[in-house]
Amino acid sequence: MTDETPAVCVIVLSWNGGAVLKECLASLRAQSQSARVIVVDNGSADGSQDLVRREFPEMTLIENGRNLGFGEGNNVGIRAAMDTGAKYVALLNQDARADREWVAALVRAAETDATIGAVASRLVLHSHRTLLNGAGVVMNLSGCAWDRGFARADGPQWREPCEVLGATGGAVLYRTDALRRAGLFDAAYFAYFEDVDLSVRLWDAGYRIVYAPDAVTTHRFSFTLGDESFGKILLIQSNRWRFILKHFSLGRFRHPKSLLVVDKHFARNRLRMGLRGVRLWLRVYARVLAALPDVLRYRLQHRTTKERRARWWRFVVNAVGFPDVFMPALDYDLMESAADAWSDRAIMGVNDTALGQGWYPLVRPVPTTFAEPEGPALRDFGSSATCFLRVAAPGPHVVQVHVTQRPESTQAREIQVICNGRDLGHAEVSAEHRGWRTVQFPVTLASDTATVELRVERPLLREESGAQVDYGVRVNEVSVLASDSPLLRRTRVATSR
Repeated sequence: MTDETPAVCVIVLSWNGGAVLKECLASLRAQSQSARVIVVDNGSADGSQDLVRREFPEMTLIENGRNLGFGEGNNVGIRAAMDTGAKYVALLNQDARADREWVAALVRAAETDATIGAVASRLVLHSHRTLLNGAGVVMNLSGCAWDRGFARADGPQWREPCEVLGATGGAVLYRTDALRRAGLFDAAYFAYFEDVDLSVRLWDAGYRIVYAPDAVTTHRFSFTLGDESFGKILLIQSNRWRFILKHFSLGRFRHPKSLLVVDKHFARNRLRMGLRGVRLWLRVYARVLAALPDVLRYRLQHRTTKERRARWWRFVVNAVGFPDVFMPALDYDLMESAADAWSDRAIMGVNDTALGQGWYPLVRPVPTTFAEPEGPALRDFGSSATCFLRVAAPGPHVVQVHVTQRPESTQAREIQVICNGRDLGHAEVSAEHRGWRTVQFPVTLASDTATVELRVERPLLREESGAQVDYGVRVNEVSVLASDSPLLRRTRVATSR
């Protein structure tokens, strides 16, 4: 680190992270800008502490001995970083992997203006690596907060730096001077909403929060608590009310319909669960009631003016209820590399139980023609998807892809085919003819494995289709076949360009 490089400390909160923690720390070791790394262990029982000592001895390990939650667990690390004189402190989830330039990009953004209190990263989903996990945090009038751009195709509209309401605590940079003024995480949240709470307090303290699209991390969504676990639902629903009671203006409570629409939906869903759902409902609101004295004390001590609240309220989405976000389910085993490949063909609905990243759930269309009464099974993807395939022997082969477009599409789309890192070429998939097209590209393989990636530069956005997600093209087959294989469909072999 040179004298001109700001002191940066990265904090990783560990709790039974195992192999994903190892990946996370390895990505921090490989950063282009040096930074001290502090691993704060929240009482892991899987030997994570020994892993850090054994394989990352240069990193500082702090053992809390028990699970203090996300907020207070990170606070322990933040205090340690501030004691060493760090100008910036970055947080990275144990289930995230940082690109090599992550720290440098965050610091570069923060150094442009001393009023920047936090910098949000661009997170992409581990299971769909051209779909966003988030590009900052947004909120609606019901107090529901979610990752900006969640599960959207990672395209040009997400590559521009901008101000945002908040930054997710899973991949963020904070200016320590700003934290001294605004305070650290509110430990009472335990997990969820504590990062939104801190973001709002930074705005109230006179700082800004910006999004840095060049600061990229890959995140395993809901690795720690699962997607719909009892504990996660309890924390999110009760913490939503803690945030509302702390930070919403009193005028919002005179017309509570926009707030209660979420609770009405939540209660209806819990009743369908029977006794277990009722117990969860009771625990949520018992936790809210228990928070009231603390919340009232906060409001008396921090009388936010209308002007200060307006600094962050301008980012609130003019909508109510649960946000309209949707993540494609992973209905297959996720292959990580070509070493796992076992077949030279991936036929959707036939042998697609294990695929690479990016694929949406299997679809079996309604009947289309007499010759194809049920229609071929297919999978959509956003802007990229991968298949790992294995052939009998190296040598000349043909990559064969069977594709079509969605019925909502009104313009042609180009599909790019890449094999083992080599761009084989592009092919146009028409929107005028709704039938299937077979695309073929010759390739010479140096080994018996092939990593085939399909890309669409301009996916069909949800605003155009009215769907819940962005779509590239529909795929029935991805194969790597010998040049004389009888399984090659009749078509003109495309030429690379």
